Amino acid sequence: MKTLIIGGSGFLGSKLAETLDGTCQSTYYSNPTFSEQVNLNLGDRDSIRKCLAETKPEIILHCGGLTNTDFCEANPDLANRVNCFGTSELLSIFDEKIIYFSTDYVFDGESAPYNEEAETNPINNYGKTKLLAERKVLEKPQNLVVRVSGLYGFNRYNNKFLDGIRKSKVVKASHELISTPTYIQDIARAVSDFMQMSGVLHFSGEQPFSRYEFVKRVVEGLGLNIEVIDQETSGIARKPKNSSLSSVYNLRKTPVDEALKEIRKEI
Repeated sequence: MKTLIIGGSGFLGSKLAETLDGTCQSTYYSNPTFSEQVNLNLGDRDSIRKCLAETKPEIILHCGGLTNTDFCEANPDLANRVNCFGTSELLSIFDEKIIYFSTDYVFDGESAPYNEEAETNPINNYGKTKLLAERKVLEKPQNLVVRVSGLYGFNRYNNKFLDGIRKSKVVKASHELISTPTYIQDIARAVSDFMQMSGVLHFSGEQPFSRYEFVKRVVEGLGLNIEVIDQETSGIARKPKNSSLSSVYNLRKTPVDEALKEIRKEI
């Protein structure tokens, strides 16, 4: 099946592009990760139409958009145009299956853990744009929304997660924000399952961590000589205190300690 990965230069998208190498095409916005990637600006209707006409996909894995919570809060019009308009425009042109990757930030953090049937109530602009995009995606019954949480793992093409930890000898992380981090390798392994599903799926780790606890676990598990300091939540956007996800589906997830052993072999 001819697959198009939107957001193929991002942390998750490039991992999926690597995994599906030879059976997919992928897009980039500003900096291509692979030599044959196709340029796509989700905020521009002509760019979307040109991309789809050129790639002619049979299924789309949509990992693209603006994901920085504080940036989306400070730039609501741009966030809405890229995350909502871009997805809506895709759906107006493309009638086959779309797998849309969304976020735990569609919840308010007041009654975790949240399964697929939980009521959404985003408290920041990023979560609101993602929820609006979800609703458009779900108007077509063949589509799937996959909500993930706090992506981590190793990626040879975009090592955003590890680079963020290793860039200094001191890392600050909040004890106030709790989630169930998602191992990107698990997503890559589960793509074939996703292609057979529709509706809403929560796909995250099964153990909740505060950001502080998780970064400490990563630093210790990877044997890094880095100090982790607890700090209060920062940034201009409100963030859900506990956005932990659970699922009614029994798809395999790698325990964090096992995932860290895999990562340590790769770095």
